[in-house]
Parts: sequence; C-alpha cells; structure tokens
Amino acid sequence: MRKLKLSASRVIAADDCRRMYRYRYIDGVKREATAANLIFGSAIDEAVREYLNSLAAGTDPAAPDRRFLELWDRARENERIEYPATRGPDHFRTIGERMMQRLETGWKKTGFTVATDNDGAPLTDRWLSADLGTRDRVGVVYRGKIDVAVYTALAEFAVVDIKTAAVAHSALYTGQSLQLTGYQYLVDENAGELAVPPVEKLGFFDLLKKKDPVLREVLVDRRTDAEIEEFKQKLFWLGEDIQRGRFPRVSRHAYNSPCQMCDFARLCTYGETSGLAFPAAGEHRSAA
Repeated sequence: MRKLKLSASRVIAADDCRRMYRYRYIDGVKREATAANLIFGSAIDEAVREYLNSLAAGTDPAAPDRRFLELWDRARENERIEYPATRGPDHFRTIGERMMQRLETGWKKTGFTVATDNDGAPLTDRWLSADLGTRDRVGVVYRGKIDVAVYTALAEFAVVDIKTAAVAHSALYTGQSLQLTGYQYLVDENAGELAVPPVEKLGFFDLLKKKDPVLREVLVDRRTDAEIEEFKQKLFWLGEDIQRGRFPRVSRHAYNSPCQMCDFARLCTYGETSGLAFPAAGEHRSAA
C-alpha cells in the first residue's frame, strides 16, 4: 500500500481549508508570481543558515547582511515577484539588511549553541522523516525540515524554528504549534541515527519585520506523550480524508476566513484562473 506523505505545510493548508489543500497538493495549481514575503523569507533563511553553519564549524562567518542582499538582488533578477500594495522591493531590501545586521548580537543573546550530528555536521536545515505505520488502512509518512537544533545556555537540547514575522510568537501559541510538535516527533524518532538526546525544549527565534527590526526567542517545554499521540492521530484522520476525497470549502467567519489570504480564492469562488499556473496535461500530480 502506498503511504501518504505529509508535512507541516500540508497539514496547515488542510487545517485552513481542505479545498485549498486539493488545489495546491493534488491538482498542482500554483501562482504564476511568487509572493515577495516568500522570496524575502527564503533569502533570510539562507543567510541565517550560512551564519549558523559557520558558527558550528568554528570558522569566521560571512557578513549575513551582505549575503542577504546578494540573495535578494539575485531573486529580483530571476524571479517573478508579486509585492503587496503598500510594500515595494526597496522596503524588503532595507528591512532584510537591517535585520541581518542585528543577527550576530541577537543570536549571542539567546545563549544557543548549534547542535551537531554523529558526523559533526550542524543540525541546520535538516530534512527528517518518520513512518507512522498504518491505522484503519491509512498509511502515513511524516516529513519535515528543521531550521536548527541547539543546546541552550542550560545545556537543554532544543529544536528552534526561525521565523520572519510581523508579530512575535507568544508562549501560548508556541505551546500549541503543530509545526513544533511535528519537529519534536521527527527529531525524537531519528535521535539514534543523529546521536542526539530527546528534545527538551521547542521554540521560535523571531526576526520581526519592523522599521527597526527586533530579534527574540521563545522556548517552551517538550510536548507530552499524549500530545504526540494526538498529533499522530490527526495525521491519520487527515490521511483518511485525502484517501476518500473529502475536500470541502472552509470559509469560516469573515473576521477569520482563510479565503482572504488564499492563492485560489477567485478560482474557488468564481472559477477564475488569471494569475495561476496549471500542470500540463499528463503531468504527474501527487495525492499527498
């Protein structure tokens, strides 16, 4: 039996709206242009990762602000980017540069040390997977890419997700984040191969997109066994919906509707295809 491959991004999309999931991951519909926030986040992620890898290797890191500018300018030359109505390319360039100028000081304040695996390679930007098995004829494999695993100043082993965000993550949300729950599960399942201890802490390292950028971290205790089991059951239920073709629209109420931020809102509501790219006839589409 072919098992469904799920990830945090897929589960989050399905939670927002099952129809959104179908358009993106089964029908293979994409936006023709990439949102500026995604391009910005990718450039920041790469600049931060290179900085952390240098710290782990004990080498002098390249200036992350210069690296971000290289990545951003290259993306502007090679990508079709869609900007929000009130923010142009210079805004993103300036904020990213300022943010990366604060990275060294902000990271040192956390007291974090980048963890390494049994080969001495830094645990940054690492893909992991775990086979959950089969329940009620639904098989699931969960995959995810952790941003970084660290040891805190108290020598606690932690998985930290690095986010560019407008608002800092609260401790309440951090304690509920499904993405972090999945990371704990993946790291614990691969702990033997990685030669690391069980996860003790989970959290975010926020790079806040302000005129004067702010960098801060928030950590919480690891998820309980009951919470991990609940997470796994959620994946099997989602897998059952996918197998049975259950993809209803989920508009919710106006104040919290996912429709306003959905790439496929006009396709879903009016059948409009402008600005969207569809797979060529016969092109392979993944069921999960």
